[in-house]
Amino acid sequence: AANVHAFLMAATFGLLIPIGIYPALTKMPTYAAGYDLHHILMPFNLVLGIVGIILGFVGTSSHMSSIHHWIGLLTFLAMLANPIIITRAPDSPGPERTKRANMHRALGYTVFFLGVIAMTTGGYGVVED
Repeated sequence: AANVHAFLMAATFGLLIPIGIYPALTKMPTYAAGYDLHHILMPFNLVLGIVGIILGFVGTSSHMSSIHHWIGLLTFLAMLANPIIITRAPDSPGPERTKRANMHRALGYTVFFLGVIAMTTGGYGVVED
């Protein structure tokens, strides 16, 4: 379970999330296609994150005993909150929509960087099992 957890987290935070946020970072000319890619990849990443965190808990006997566990849990909670933030935004343009979109972007980047930190702490054996 621990190896599958590591693989899922590496695929999610090392490959799929960066691909999903790339259109927003670059303001690429084909933004509509990038926007569609974002809407496909990010829910998939959330599912991988759910499976990954379950496997992380199943694969260890020392729950919440390292910085890796705490950063991973914080990352997961932020992953859950981010789609809620944007889906609660009004459809029509305006200040509330802009505020929610900015919060969504900021939290998305935060999730990515927290995920990288969690992968690093897990990958370097910070986890005592």
